[in-house]
Amino acid sequence: WKQCDETLRHLHDFDWIVFSSTNGVHWFCKRLNEKEKNLRGFSTMKVAAVGESTLAALAKHGIEVDILPDDYHAEGLLRSFENVNMSSAQVLLPEPQEGGRTLLNEKLKARGAQTVRVPVYKNRQFKLHHATDFQRFVAQDHLDLLTFTSPSTYKNFVAQLDEGKLHSWLKLGCKLAAIGSVTAEV
Repeated sequence: WKQCDETLRHLHDFDWIVFSSTNGVHWFCKRLNEKEKNLRGFSTMKVAAVGESTLAALAKHGIEVDILPDDYHAEGLLRSFENVNMSSAQVLLPEPQEGGRTLLNEKLKARGAQTVRVPVYKNRQFKLHHATDFQRFVAQDHLDLLTFTSPSTYKNFVAQLDEGKLHSWLKLGCKLAAIGSVTAEV
């Protein structure tokens, strides 16, 4: 939490805070509460959310959003910033420790913003220690549909399978569904 705590000490210096996930909202706000700070105390800071789920997560913490894109991904969020002067804007990006996309950071910097990427959570691969519902699930010979909510859920799921298992399901007609275009690209 060292980098996050340091950033929280200087929260008043930021013009924008851009949330790209509900996990980012959850863990950032949790740490904010632990440090007895509140975003509402920084009324000059504006808030952007990548989508409706992120908006709802912020609302649970009493945080209003200034920018919500029509298309719920980083590219849509960037389009929402097209008419906002970002030159020298101080932008905070709460993100995963690793594995997050760098597009927001890169494009906002290209528009003149000074960005600070702060890790607030870590995507972890789950470990299987004994027979579980998951193991019984993947032992099936045929599945109709697998749905993935993020690139990390796809990668972590596939990492738990025996090599070739996913391809076997796909050959037998299993369909893959992805929530969001970024997940679909994986």
